[in-house]
Amino acid sequence: MKRNKIILIILGVILLFGFLNLIYYLSSKPGTEKVFESTKSVTKQDHIKWSSNKKIILTEYSDFQCPACKLWSDFFSELKKLGNKDYKKIEENVTFVYRNFPLQTLHKNALFASYAAEAAGAQNKFFEMHDLLYKNQLKWAEIKDPMSYFVKLADELKLDTEIFKKDIDSKAVKQKVDGDILSGEQAQVSATPSFFLNGKYLSNLKTTNDLIKILLEEIKK
Repeated sequence: MKRNKIILIILGVILLFGFLNLIYYLSSKPGTEKVFESTKSVTKQDHIKWSSNKKIILTEYSDFQCPACKLWSDFFSELKKLGNKDYKKIEENVTFVYRNFPLQTLHKNALFASYAAEAAGAQNKFFEMHDLLYKNQLKWAEIKDPMSYFVKLADELKLDTEIFKKDIDSKAVKQKVDGDILSGEQAQVSATPSFFLNGKYLSNLKTTNDLIKILLEEIKK
C-alpha cells in the first residue's frame, strides 16, 4: 500500500514536470505566430520610408538615446551608403515604420528627443532629424537641458527654429509620442529596438544580418 502510494506520487511529479515543461515550451516559443493589431498596418500619423506599397510592413519601436538602437540605425545607413544590393531590394519592397518608445526610466533625455524628432516631422524632416539624433547621440544624451542642442540640429536641417521650439512643446507632438508608446505597450514591447513584421514580433534577432535575411525571405514569398 505504502509502495503504491510512493509510485503514485512519483508519477504525479513526472506528470507535473511534463506539464510545466509544456507550458514553458509554449510560452517561450518565438511569438512569431501572434499578430499584434497595433503593428500590422500603417496609420496616418506614422513616419514611413522605403517602399510606399505597404504590403510588407516592418515596424520598429525605438529610443533615440538607446545605444543598441543607434547601432541598428547606423547599420542601415551604412548599407545605403555602400549601395548594398540586399538593402536596395528591401528598400524597394518593404515599408519601414518608425515609432517612438523612449525608455524614460533608463534614458533621461529620450522622451524629449522623441519630441524633437516629431517637431522636425511637423516640418517634413522627421527622418533627417532621426539620423542626426542618432549620429550625435553621445553629445546630447547626458545634457541637463538638451533643448538648445536640439534647436541647433533643427537649424542644421534649415528648419524654422521658432516654429520648432513651439512644436516641441505642443500638445500634438506629445499626443503623437504618447500614441506610439501606447501602441508599443499593446504589442507588449519591453525593450528597444523591437521589430515587428506584418504585425508579428521578430523575437530571434541576434544580429542585424538576421533581420536582412528575414526581410529577403519575406520578399520572396
